[in-house]
Amino acid sequence: MDVQVAPERLVFAHQSTSTRRSRNGLGQYAAPSCGSLESVRRLLPPTLLLLTALVPAQLAPQNLWTGGWGHSGPVGQRGAVRDSNGDLFCLVIDRGGGSQDALTLLRSADGGQTWSVWLAPLNDASSGLTGTHRANQAVIAVDDQDRLHVSWQRAWYPSDYEQFYRSVDLATGTMSAILNLNTMLGVPLTARSNAQAIHVAADGRIWMTGPTASNWQETLLVSNQPYAAGSTFSVVGSIAPSGQGQNARIAFDASGVLHAIYYAGNQIRHRSHDPVAGTWSAVSVVAPHGGGSMARAFDLRADALGGVHAIAMVNTTPTGGTTNPALRYSRRDATSGWSPGIDVGSWTQAQITDPNGALSNMRTAGLAVNEITGDVFVAMRDFGSAAGALVIVRKAAAEATFHRMTTLTAPSQARDDYHAPFFIGHENPGTTLTVSDLQVFWRQGPAGSQFSTWHAQQPGAPLAAAITLGSGCPGSSGTPLALAAPPPIMGDATWGALVSGGPAGGLASIYTTPLPSPSPVAVGGGCSVYLDLGAIVISAPILGPLPLDALGQLPIAYPIPANPSLAGLRLTAQVVVADPGANPINLVLSNGLDLFFGW
Repeated sequence: MDVQVAPERLVFAHQSTSTRRSRNGLGQYAAPSCGSLESVRRLLPPTLLLLTALVPAQLAPQNLWTGGWGHSGPVGQRGAVRDSNGDLFCLVIDRGGGSQDALTLLRSADGGQTWSVWLAPLNDASSGLTGTHRANQAVIAVDDQDRLHVSWQRAWYPSDYEQFYRSVDLATGTMSAILNLNTMLGVPLTARSNAQAIHVAADGRIWMTGPTASNWQETLLVSNQPYAAGSTFSVVGSIAPSGQGQNARIAFDASGVLHAIYYAGNQIRHRSHDPVAGTWSAVSVVAPHGGGSMARAFDLRADALGGVHAIAMVNTTPTGGTTNPALRYSRRDATSGWSPGIDVGSWTQAQITDPNGALSNMRTAGLAVNEITGDVFVAMRDFGSAAGALVIVRKAAAEATFHRMTTLTAPSQARDDYHAPFFIGHENPGTTLTVSDLQVFWRQGPAGSQFSTWHAQQPGAPLAAAITLGSGCPGSSGTPLALAAPPPIMGDATWGALVSGGPAGGLASIYTTPLPSPSPVAVGGGCSVYLDLGAIVISAPILGPLPLDALGQLPIAYPIPANPSLAGLRLTAQVVVADPGANPINLVLSNGLDLFFGW
């Protein structure tokens, strides 16, 4: 049966996302196709215009830079920031025709639409600009004084590793002297290290990882003064209590405790440090079986709710003699520790390594968290339905699974396309928070070609939600009438609702209002109205009357267009079915369903 919606009878309204509730994650089900919601755009032009102003626009991918390296490096995943003026800065390494590798700072003053070189080089001949083994990876962070903090390395296997630090005043371009961390710490260049993590604490002090005299063991450093005035740092201690601990990521939780995850013993491990007490926690395991070509594929973020979030590539068949990689997400809180984990995506071994076993597309994921709501975003290669495109997937804080939010690039099976994505987002200062927009960067280009750095902006809000209000009342079927639907996600062509629990052959009508009733209104027979009675028009349902099938069900499909202007629309719905003799009002009413259209 084809269920058609009369567009002129749809009632929608926009509500600020600040009052949005998390979705309930109802399951999908089969439903016949029917009319699109595209026509709703003609109904309330003032509302849609207001919505456009409130919701950040999606910015198509922009090519920032093209060169032999064209990226800040794949290890640290912190190559871009936003200052207090809203300007975006991205650090790339300009290979300069093969004679030098210049740390080059790009700037956008228009939200990422256009980019230009703002300052270069940040390094010099003594710190990887020239020579045989030049700079090849860097990370940056910005403080609330708009001072940029840069850590970079010459990391050349097997025995030439050197790390540096300097700060840059983003108002004037003035740079501090370059600090050689190997010299400061007395670490020989033969000691192998991938220490590329840097963060700003709430008090303005700079925390970063540095090398030690032992291979693949990193130490935690903190500036002696806020904003690293004087460029002096103290050693806090090794990230791992013993043995190797490499590629550490760090983040501060809501109480100011620093968390670190790192690779050791074919595991991604966690340890935290309390800066006030000066103490370290015991080691815990975030993800097992993450060795080999997956040893660097992890990321860490924190929110303002007490949660710490991580993604890590794991082998789902560690004892089977094969490698079946999956990207796994976990959340930690102080009470429960690390959650069991949710698989975000999967790959084949061939898709993450090249024929020689070199590290490749295992660097295909970056993590972001809405610090206020705890919603999680992952940029990743999707070799399934997206055929190798770079996509962003999203999980609401209370949701059990991820869903695709947007597709950033064209499909590609090339191993190194869409490489090392990362988001802007640090816990401090507030200008760098993820909150409502996602600034994502990645390196693009198949192996052997010129790489380019790309940037895209994607609205982080509003969030799609489908919230059940109360419960329906039973009629002659003996079962409460129910209305269920998954969250209405932009671009979901299979979205639909299901009416169930009604009398076989009963006539169902669906009514809507922009908002739900402040409280349920009892109308007799154990039934309640969950719609706003001040807005409902009883004589004009949005849909129906339509007959239920022999099971007392009515599946209804509403393909949702991928139209950002629909995001943020709100609709509260309830079903009424005629059921003579079932109760004093001869009607049964479903639960209410509060729908928020979004991503």
